[in-house]
Amino acid sequence: MTTTSNNAEELREQGNQAFKQEHF
Repeated sequence: MTTTSNNAEELREQGNQAFKQEHF
């Protein structure tokens, strides 16, 4: 069950990083 939560958090972090890189 924790794996799913971890996966979601990792996905969110990756999306945030991509957004930051694209924005910059």
